[in-house]
Amino acid sequence: MKNPLRGHRFPDSDALHDAVREWVRDTPKQWFREAIRKLPERWRRCINLQGEYVEWAEV
Repeated sequence: MKNPLRGHRFPDSDALHDAVREWVRDTPKQWFREAIRKLPERWRRCINLQGEYVEWAEV
């Protein structure tokens, strides 16, 4: 989610909230399904690494 908003400056929190709402509204439901489906594996990786930081590309 942060990539579509990266580099944008928002004049206030309402503008940020509007942008996030728009992103959620425009994002296909399948994207959310896949993201949720991947959570258990990401949790396992985090547990196995004992919470050590992992670069996004490695996740």
